[in-house]
Amino acid sequence: MATHTVIPSSSSASGFNCDVVLNYQEEEEETTGNHFASNLYTALERANIKTFKDDDNSKQGEQISEALLKGIKESRCAVILFSRNYASSRRCLEELSLMIECRKKLGQRVIPVFLMGVQGSDVRRQEGCFEEPFRLHQQCFPPEVVERWRSALKIAGELCGFNLKDIPHGDEEKLIKKIVKDVVKDVNPFPKSKKRKRETRPPVIKVPNDAMIENQPSTERMVQQMLEWILNPDPHFGIIGVYGMGGVGKTTLVKEVNNHFEKDLSEGEGIPFEIVIMITVSATPNIPNIQTYISKRLGLPNDSEAEALFDALRKKRFLLILDDVWSKLKLQEIGIPNPRTHKGSKILVTSRSKDACTDMGAKKAIKIHPLSEAESWGLFVEVAGDHVVADEIKCFSERIIGRCKGLPLAIVTVGHAMANRLGVGEWASAVREMELSTTDLRGMKEEVFAPLKFSFDRLENDMLRSLFLYFACFPEDYNIKEYEIVNYCVGEGLVDKYGSLTAARNKGEDLIRSLKIACMVEDGEYKGSVRMHDMMRELALWIVTSSSESDSNGPSFLIRTGELVIETPQAHEWLNATRILFYWTSIEKFPELGGRCQKLTSFLLSHSYISTVFPPTNFLQHMDHLSVLDLSYNKSLSLPDSLSCLVHLRVLRLQGCRDLRSLPALGMLQLLQVLDLNGCEGLEQKIQEYEWVGGLSNLRYLDVANSTVSIPVGVISRLHKLEELRMLKARNIKWRMSSAEDEKWDSSETGREGQKDDHRSIIDVEELSHLTIFNHFIQRYHYFGLFQNFGQQD
Repeated sequence: MATHTVIPSSSSASGFNCDVVLNYQEEEEETTGNHFASNLYTALERANIKTFKDDDNSKQGEQISEALLKGIKESRCAVILFSRNYASSRRCLEELSLMIECRKKLGQRVIPVFLMGVQGSDVRRQEGCFEEPFRLHQQCFPPEVVERWRSALKIAGELCGFNLKDIPHGDEEKLIKKIVKDVVKDVNPFPKSKKRKRETRPPVIKVPNDAMIENQPSTERMVQQMLEWILNPDPHFGIIGVYGMGGVGKTTLVKEVNNHFEKDLSEGEGIPFEIVIMITVSATPNIPNIQTYISKRLGLPNDSEAEALFDALRKKRFLLILDDVWSKLKLQEIGIPNPRTHKGSKILVTSRSKDACTDMGAKKAIKIHPLSEAESWGLFVEVAGDHVVADEIKCFSERIIGRCKGLPLAIVTVGHAMANRLGVGEWASAVREMELSTTDLRGMKEEVFAPLKFSFDRLENDMLRSLFLYFACFPEDYNIKEYEIVNYCVGEGLVDKYGSLTAARNKGEDLIRSLKIACMVEDGEYKGSVRMHDMMRELALWIVTSSSESDSNGPSFLIRTGELVIETPQAHEWLNATRILFYWTSIEKFPELGGRCQKLTSFLLSHSYISTVFPPTNFLQHMDHLSVLDLSYNKSLSLPDSLSCLVHLRVLRLQGCRDLRSLPALGMLQLLQVLDLNGCEGLEQKIQEYEWVGGLSNLRYLDVANSTVSIPVGVISRLHKLEELRMLKARNIKWRMSSAEDEKWDSSETGREGQKDDHRSIIDVEELSHLTIFNHFIQRYHYFGLFQNFGQQD
């Protein structure tokens, strides 16, 4: 066997010392007179690629020389020439094993070439001309060595490469030209960019990508196709579309594209773009957020407008990856130059609809297809574990994979659900459940929701299922914040069940951890936040819809999001809802309700673009089972007196309602455990003492930070169940650690000396024996430490 190492003239600037290794059976070439390897070597040299030949190989017998070992490890690309007698060479097989290892650990590209009389299946399965050599190897070498060779051949046989039988008339010269063209493009796809001055902002940011795409030839081909189109200077490739059904892996693939360029940069390679930006768009695009993110990446102020973005981007060669586009975006209004008129820049668009790609201006589009049966099986085994290949389980696992229809999201999710199922009975039951749940599904439901619903059904308890459905209330791609998770925990009675707000929080974190393990939700962009994959959210909404249609007592959601929503749902739509959410809407007025909303437990109205008017009658009083009312960040909010009728209310959040002037009487809200008045700058009302001591005695959480609310003297000190008190810059509240201490203002304002402040509350913190978090001024104290002498938690 001989090995050639190919070094281009520009290799000294790269992260590799060598660029190409040719792996082939030298003795076969000498005995048969077929000089394919030598001709390929010559062709590479003629393509202005210098070739280094390891002449010491012949002196080493079947051992790999140090020079060759170094050459393999430092090569960017390996070309394997599979001939009839290839498998008879131990040295060929050892080198191949090393090259496959370098592919996995170092990202080396391996290109198989199947010559006359050799098929990919022969290599993968060690059949045909590979069968007899391996029969002899099994007699001469240890089992672990032979197994290592078999594994390397299996992987190499599945990779994208070239086959002589695919060339008309078996023309070796044409095959060599194809190989040379591919190798040259891989080792030197574009000239190295000039060395730039060090920048504080990296041109490319690596994005996390946990999906497993190794050993998936179709996936690797699609990524390679995208890269080829991105590097093509033809203006027709300025905007490139990537489309396919939800959950098929579009986001995973474009993340690989982004990370490809990040990897090149980290290895000292030049890339053809000065900046690469990846953004999630979603069905209801938030244009200001998109502009803000681009501004940050460009080093511009966060509030930069379209004109400033356009001016900055037109001076750069950029690659913009717009993920999850549902409809046409007007690029110029955002501040994005059109790549067709901005030479060298590219936009990569992903969508479930080919029409959306076309509307965005894509002249070229790639359809992402589901995985093949072999790829699906490999991914499922990787996720679920090797026990699925056992003879008594394999027949069931194959049926489950068949239901997934090659959808990566479904395969990964179901794989996690079955990871710890070891009994045959469990697998038989799982197959029955999956088959039963698809009887009345059609189209997308048959191909996507049925296997995903199986994972939902396999969640351990109703509380997990309930939380999963609750998350679907929030808008697509929304980062569900920590306080919104607390809303659920308190609203579902977890404080009463587990004895404290801290215990309820811990239970919520445990539930979320279980959902993450089951791949039903994922980490959000911010610390402590979570979000749902869009297909998981659609699954949850479909489950709710199906449940409400079949069971009058089942959950029913009423959801409206987006500033284009100006019409309120009709009165009858409210009556059967269990949860209602309106986010970022432009609804001006809600309807009077003609009946009671007997099942409604959560009403979330947040971030309205305009003032929303509540009917003074026949509205809130019809929601008497409401446990969570979140009206945060609403303009010009005015609350009706009927709020006092919500006797089952546990959570009332009015965070960020700057124009709120007054609160209705709160004395009837005896179950209230969370009251959030953070940022209520216009709320100068003094809440009466009897309301706090009588009606709000169950409060566990009080947030009056950045507010002007006034609370009677000594009242907060008598809220003995209070666990969390947040009063950063509360202007009308004093505090002291003990009655012997001087009072302190929790405000940076000065000039209070000499003012009468008798109406302002004074908090003796030591009297709050359950307090675990006290947030004031710029400090946040936890129970253990500052409050360790105040008594013990229940």
